[in-house]
This record gives sequence, structure tokens and C-alpha cells, in this order.
Amino acid sequence: MAVTRLLAVACAAVIVGALAGEASADRRAGVDRRAGFAFELQDKSLTVGVLPGQGADRARRQVFGKMIDAICASTFTYERASIVKQTLTWPAGQDQLTFDFGRDISRSAKGCLLEDDAADVATVGFGRPPAKLFVETLYAGDQVGPRARTFLRLRDDRGRSVLFTRAGVAPTLVVPVEAGRYRLIRYERRCRRSCRVLGPPTLRCARRIRLSSGRTTLAGVRVNYGRRTCRIAVTPKRTGVITTRTSPSNEVADGAGRVQRGTGVRSGPFDVQTLSPKR
Repeated sequence: MAVTRLLAVACAAVIVGALAGEASADRRAGVDRRAGFAFELQDKSLTVGVLPGQGADRARRQVFGKMIDAICASTFTYERASIVKQTLTWPAGQDQLTFDFGRDISRSAKGCLLEDDAADVATVGFGRPPAKLFVETLYAGDQVGPRARTFLRLRDDRGRSVLFTRAGVAPTLVVPVEAGRYRLIRYERRCRRSCRVLGPPTLRCARRIRLSSGRTTLAGVRVNYGRRTCRIAVTPKRTGVITTRTSPSNEVADGAGRVQRGTGVRSGPFDVQTLSPKR
């Protein structure tokens, strides 16, 4: 019965072309058509099944016999998020697996994902798609600039921190967040001796922005070291695919101050792309 129900949900979602499924109070369902998996989150359990069809064999190769992490979260970033996770070995020859999280997150979950050794296997979102904020930093004046740490913070309309990032040089990043009104703040702190000791904030600028569901908004940060100015310009409802190379020197810190390095940077349960800064 569980298999029949899961496949029925998957087929219905494919027909209507929707990744997000039924949005009941205690049951969420959806499919990742590209990866070939169907998800059903109900109470404390997440059931994941391989979608029948052409891509089924490829999907099976992604999970059969491997240690798979299942993660569901209440927000798109780690700050203020309620996150559940369980790791299981996916049995070879079994097209469906149920993860038991031990507590119910079904009412608040914004999405779930499968990972294999920290690499995404499949992802599904529930309800409205997230808004995406694309922050790009350009420099003028002194092309080198002082040795400093640059900080970007995003606060919601209640003043709560949604995202906090830092890097040796101001990063360019793409981050999914819930639609709504926010305040984007940028500043830097110069290094004293080593960068373990930082000076007071300087070159600070801020801008109120409105992020819409399913849309990408471009926030362009312009820093002029010669004039000692910082400005943020916003282009709303930017569409299209944004592609740029990643930089392993960038760092991203979440609200607890954890810093993650490398090209696969994540500051939330869903992808956050940290891109190389432009000069």
C-alpha cells in the first residue's frame, strides 16, 4: 500500500509538472524528476522511492548499496532552522527506503534532500519555490584594497538574521531564502597583525530588498576604496541561469560561526553557491 501511494503521488506530480506535492498539515510529497526520485514526508518518516521510467537505472546506481543521508529542514538556511537527519545504507535491489527522524517536522518542512558523502543525490521542495538572492561585489579605486575580512548579512523584516557570510575578500554568492522583505548589510573589518584580530567595521552599506518566490534578485555591491564608499544597487526579478566559476578561497559562516571552505560551500540545508569575487 505504501509503494502504491508513493508511486501515485509521483505520477500525479509528473503529469502536472510540479515538484512540490500535496501540502497537507502533516504530509508533504513531491518528486525530483531530474534525479528520478519521489519523496513523501509524513509525521516522523520520510519515504523515498525510485521513479519508474527511463532514468530508473541511473537513479538506482546513485543509491544502491551506499550510505545515504536524508535531510529535511524548516528553512533554506541553517540560521533558525529546524533540521532532521538520518543516515542509512540503501539496500541493493530495493527501490524504496523509509527514514525515521525520531521527531515530526512535516508541518514546517520547506524541503528534503538525499546526500551521498555530502554530494546531492536528489532534492525536493514543498510549497512555494524559494526566492534566490544573487550578490555580486565589484571594486573600484585601489584594485588590491586593504587586508580585511568582508561580511554580508541578511535580516528579515523582524530584524532576525537569515544569512551571515564572511570571506577573505567579499564573496559573490547565490542563496535560496523564503520570499519576503529583507535588509542586506555589507561591511568589512581590517586585519590587525593576523586576521585572527579584526578592527572595527568600516565601508558599511545597507539596502532594503524584496525577494519574490521563484525569482532571482541581483544585489550589486560597489566598493570604491579610493573614495571610501560602498553602495548596493538592486535589480528585482532577475531571471535566467547564472553561471560563474567557484573559488576555493571563499569561506561561508552560519549563525553559529561555523566556517566551511571549498567550492562546494553550503551555509544551509540547500545549495548556497559561493562564487569568485570580481575586481
